[in-house]
Amino acid sequence: MRPAIALTLLATAVFLSHPSTASAACAPSLVSVTYFVGQALSGSPADESCRPLGNGTVQISDDWGLGGPRLCVRDCPGKADDPSKSPPPPVYQNYTDNFSVRYQISPTFQNGVYIFTVNSDDGVRLRIDGQLAIDDWSIHAARVQTVERFLTAGPHQIVVEYFEAAERAMVQVGWRLR
Repeated sequence: MRPAIALTLLATAVFLSHPSTASAACAPSLVSVTYFVGQALSGSPADESCRPLGNGTVQISDDWGLGGPRLCVRDCPGKADDPSKSPPPPVYQNYTDNFSVRYQISPTFQNGVYIFTVNSDDGVRLRIDGQLAIDDWSIHAARVQTVERFLTAGPHQIVVEYFEAAERAMVQVGWRLR
């Protein structure tokens, strides 16, 4: 096995086995998921992980219903001020409201026009190669939005930003060749 492939496989295994300490840089086939306390996608991430891209027409999907993610709020793994000291146990809190998430991936596309579909309850933004394609950063019930983009063959960066204000929490993003 070539060293570069072995290193990629090792990095992927480390990211998957330690989701709370993964950096925002995942293997190319994985989605980088970064959670924040609050709606502004700011401050230190409460949790970071890498996970597989979904199959079919929905590639990114989180539906917490009236619940939400369990996020680290204090003494989080991998964020110790002094790594030589034994850290206190982390403190987690279930967030049913008032959190945000950033999803990042660079999948490889064929040349063609793609239909991107976003379904969210509350705010969502979709960026394709850094360009804002959908901007619905507002509090609202679940609603579906679509946009079409021509993409050249090769990898393209997809970034989805989402915030939950109250009640139902869900975000789904998919794309398909037209």
